[in-house]
Amino acid sequence: MIGFTRVGRIVKDPLAALAFAVDITSYIKRKHNDTITCWARVGGPAGEIVWQSEFPDMAALQKFQEKLQADQEYWAKAKGAEGLFDTASMIDGVWNQLA
Repeated sequence: MIGFTRVGRIVKDPLAALAFAVDITSYIKRKHNDTITCWARVGGPAGEIVWQSEFPDMAALQKFQEKLQADQEYWAKAKGAEGLFDTASMIDGVWNQLA
């Protein structure tokens, strides 16, 4: 099992950023990947969101990313995040499940 995470830091309008995170997660879940979840940090540095999803293998992750990259509706929705997150500090992670 492969896990994928993306961590983003909110820099403006936390309520709008949280609403965006919920909306884009719901869209991706409905259209591309039903395992995606979205989390808001409640301890440690404030204002972080993490998206997490699971794939059976790296090929499935790559196929998901290719489909998302080609999805014009996704990109139109993604424009709603402009200015809400520090895009330069986004951190992606790929994880191999151990147990």
